[in-house]
Amino acid sequence: MRLLASYIVSHIYDIYSIVAATMVVAAMMYIKVPVKRKIRGIVNNRIKKNPDLEDRRSLLIRRGNMSLIIMVFPLAIVAFAILILLSPYMHFSWQSSFMAGVFALCIYAFLEQVSKPSENKD
Repeated sequence: MRLLASYIVSHIYDIYSIVAATMVVAAMMYIKVPVKRKIRGIVNNRIKKNPDLEDRRSLLIRRGNMSLIIMVFPLAIVAFAILILLSPYMHFSWQSSFMAGVFALCIYAFLEQVSKPSENKD
């Protein structure tokens, strides 16, 4: 039991990063729908002004959706900082907060892959 406790203590920042990442993924599930709707609106307005871009609609939407990836890291830093404020014996670590962002992107990508229906119809 002592070996397990010492292992947990040695990886406490990683555990906090995973908890922060889980919080970020939960927040992103609520945030992504209105953000994607807003991006589609922006792309539609841009195409109305310049109809030549109609054939690039899906590309513009995908590029706009990359803003969701960029939003993950500030959210991860804030979530990790909140967890650190709640813990009396830990100090803020930039590396661990960025690792929370990486974990959040991995969890998000996994959930997206699992939740999409299979496109291979044999």
